[in-house]
Amino acid sequence: LDGPISFEVVPLRKGTLQGISYDDFNQYISEFKDLQRRSSIVSDALDESMKKVKAMQVALSRTNVAPGTLDKQLHDLKQRLYAFEEKLEGNSSRDEIGERNPPTVGTHLRVAMRGMSTTYGPTPLHKQSMGIAGSMLNGMIGEMKTISTETIPALEQELKRLGAPYIIGQGMEE
Repeated sequence: LDGPISFEVVPLRKGTLQGISYDDFNQYISEFKDLQRRSSIVSDALDESMKKVKAMQVALSRTNVAPGTLDKQLHDLKQRLYAFEEKLEGNSSRDEIGERNPPTVGTHLRVAMRGMSTTYGPTPLHKQSMGIAGSMLNGMIGEMKTISTETIPALEQELKRLGAPYIIGQGMEE
């Protein structure tokens, strides 16, 4: 067998519309991947927070504490997370019956992704959708960080103080 051979790839024909440069296209892909990564981080934090809140509600129900403010705080946090989920991916109940959702981060990302599958390259619409998804995510990242690093740990500490059972992921503190 022979060794490696160098060659250059060239388009078969020139398109009717002049596409963007390869450097611009690669820059667009890089920006899209970063945005998609950030969206995945937010989605993961949302999933973990929702699991933790549900576990805290179960733990609270197993204490001898009368229903009150902590129940309400957990319920309100869960509703906040549902609203957050709706901003990220839309209302799942509406999806089930085929009803349209208002534009979400996910819908804008899907439009932006289509810009990578054309021979022309991303259009201004694709770039605009990526910008909208980015600005929506920027607002959500701060809120999700506050929920997962401040709100949930504070509620966990209150549950510990009330003698609630251990919740998976609480750590080794005694």
